[in-house]
Amino acid sequence: MAELLPPAVLKALPPDKAAMITGKQFFPDLISGPFIRGLAFAFSFSLILYLAAAAASWLGGRRYVHDEEVALRRDEVPAPGE
Repeated sequence: MAELLPPAVLKALPPDKAAMITGKQFFPDLISGPFIRGLAFAFSFSLILYLAAAAASWLGGRRYVHDEEVALRRDEVPAPGE
């Protein structure tokens, strides 16, 4: 934190407060709560998306066979001017 705060700010604080802010516990204690909540949100959201994808896959049927004729027609590129 000492590198992030301007020297003028640190000099304006009482020495005990400046030592607390630049110590090794202030920043980890400050960021640990929001980090844990963000991590829990990210994993919860990914679980919901995973379950939605599994449900969509399950409802999609047994097996999809792609029609080759449709694929060939879709891959054909018309000549310019057609």
